[in-house]
Amino acid sequence: MKKCPFCAEEIQETAVKCKHCGEFLIDAELKKLKSTSGVEWYYKTPMVILWVLLLGPFALSFILKNPQYSNAQKTTWTIVTFVYTALITLILIGVIIFYFWIIGRIATHGL
Repeated sequence: MKKCPFCAEEIQETAVKCKHCGEFLIDAELKKLKSTSGVEWYYKTPMVILWVLLLGPFALSFILKNPQYSNAQKTTWTIVTFVYTALITLILIGVIIFYFWIIGRIATHGL
Protein backbone atom coordinates (compact mmCIF):
# COMPACT_ATOMS: atom_id res chain seq x y z
CA MET A 1 0.00 0.00 0.00
CA LYS A 2 1.09 3.56 -0.72
CA LYS A 3 -0.36 7.00 -0.11
CA CYS A 4 -2.06 9.10 -2.76
CA PRO A 5 0.03 12.25 -3.38
CA PHE A 6 -3.16 14.33 -3.68
CA CYS A 7 -5.33 13.22 -0.76
CA ALA A 8 -2.88 11.10 1.31
CA GLU A 9 -5.30 8.16 1.51
CA GLU A 10 -4.02 4.59 1.34
CA ILE A 11 -4.17 3.09 -2.16
CA GLN A 12 -2.78 -0.03 -3.84
CA GLU A 13 0.77 -0.07 -5.20
CA THR A 14 -0.42 -0.64 -8.79
CA ALA A 15 -3.21 1.95 -8.70
CA VAL A 16 -3.45 4.31 -11.67
CA LYS A 17 -6.28 6.42 -10.27
CA CYS A 18 -7.06 7.21 -6.63
CA LYS A 19 -10.38 5.70 -5.55
CA HIS A 20 -10.81 8.40 -2.88
CA CYS A 21 -10.17 11.66 -4.73
CA GLY A 22 -10.35 10.50 -8.35
CA GLU A 23 -6.97 11.96 -9.37
CA PHE A 24 -4.80 10.10 -11.86
CA LEU A 25 -1.51 9.14 -10.25
CA ILE A 26 0.35 9.26 -13.54
CA ASP A 27 -0.06 13.07 -13.51
CA ALA A 28 1.71 13.28 -10.16
CA GLU A 29 4.57 11.13 -11.42
CA LEU A 30 4.93 13.23 -14.57
CA LYS A 31 5.02 16.43 -12.51
CA LYS A 32 7.62 14.88 -10.21
CA LEU A 33 9.78 13.84 -13.16
CA LYS A 34 9.46 17.25 -14.76
CA SER A 35 10.48 19.07 -11.59
CA THR A 36 13.50 16.82 -10.95
CA SER A 37 14.76 16.81 -14.52
CA GLY A 38 15.99 20.39 -14.19
CA VAL A 39 16.49 22.86 -16.99
CA GLU A 40 17.85 22.28 -20.46
CA TRP A 41 21.64 22.23 -20.84
CA TYR A 42 21.70 25.53 -22.72
CA TYR A 43 19.98 27.32 -19.81
CA LYS A 44 22.54 26.30 -17.18
CA THR A 45 24.67 29.15 -15.82
CA PRO A 46 28.04 28.07 -17.33
CA MET A 47 26.43 27.95 -20.76
CA VAL A 48 24.80 31.37 -20.25
CA ILE A 49 28.25 32.79 -19.42
CA LEU A 50 29.61 31.21 -22.61
CA TRP A 51 26.70 32.64 -24.65
CA VAL A 52 27.37 36.12 -23.25
CA LEU A 53 31.10 35.91 -23.96
CA LEU A 54 30.66 34.60 -27.50
CA LEU A 55 27.45 36.25 -28.64
CA GLY A 56 27.21 39.43 -26.58
CA PRO A 57 23.75 40.99 -26.90
CA PHE A 58 22.51 38.05 -28.98
CA ALA A 59 22.67 35.96 -25.79
CA LEU A 60 19.78 37.95 -24.30
CA SER A 61 17.23 35.50 -25.69
CA PHE A 62 18.87 32.73 -23.63
CA ILE A 63 18.84 34.96 -20.57
CA LEU A 64 15.30 36.31 -20.83
CA LYS A 65 13.71 32.92 -21.58
CA ASN A 66 15.67 31.09 -18.87
CA PRO A 67 13.16 29.43 -16.50
CA GLN A 68 15.56 29.16 -13.57
CA TYR A 69 16.27 32.91 -13.29
CA SER A 70 14.09 35.39 -11.42
CA ASN A 71 13.35 38.82 -12.87
CA ALA A 72 16.11 40.35 -10.76
CA GLN A 73 18.63 37.84 -12.07
CA LYS A 74 17.49 38.43 -15.64
CA THR A 75 17.93 42.18 -15.15
CA THR A 76 21.41 41.66 -13.71
CA TRP A 77 22.44 39.39 -16.59
CA THR A 78 21.08 41.92 -19.10
CA ILE A 79 23.09 44.77 -17.56
CA VAL A 80 26.23 42.61 -17.44
CA THR A 81 25.73 41.71 -21.11
CA PHE A 82 25.36 45.33 -22.19
CA VAL A 83 28.39 46.48 -20.16
CA TYR A 84 30.49 43.64 -21.56
CA THR A 85 29.39 44.45 -25.12
CA ALA A 86 30.18 48.17 -24.63
CA LEU A 87 33.66 47.39 -23.27
CA ILE A 88 34.47 45.00 -26.10
CA THR A 89 33.26 47.58 -28.64
CA LEU A 90 35.42 50.32 -27.10
CA ILE A 91 38.45 48.02 -27.07
CA LEU A 92 37.94 47.13 -30.72
CA ILE A 93 37.58 50.80 -31.67
CA GLY A 94 40.81 51.56 -29.78
CA VAL A 95 42.66 48.76 -31.59
CA ILE A 96 41.44 50.02 -34.98
CA ILE A 97 42.49 53.60 -34.16
CA PHE A 98 45.90 52.38 -32.99
CA TYR A 99 46.31 50.33 -36.17
CA PHE A 100 45.63 53.32 -38.41
CA TRP A 101 47.91 55.52 -36.28
CA ILE A 102 50.75 53.00 -36.77
CA ILE A 103 50.05 52.81 -40.52
CA GLY A 104 50.11 56.64 -40.69
CA ARG A 105 53.41 56.77 -38.82
CA ILE A 106 54.94 54.19 -41.13
CA ALA A 107 53.71 56.08 -44.19
CA THR A 108 55.01 59.41 -42.81
CA HIS A 109 58.46 58.18 -41.76
CA GLY A 110 58.94 55.79 -44.66
CA LEU A 111 59.63 52.65 -42.65
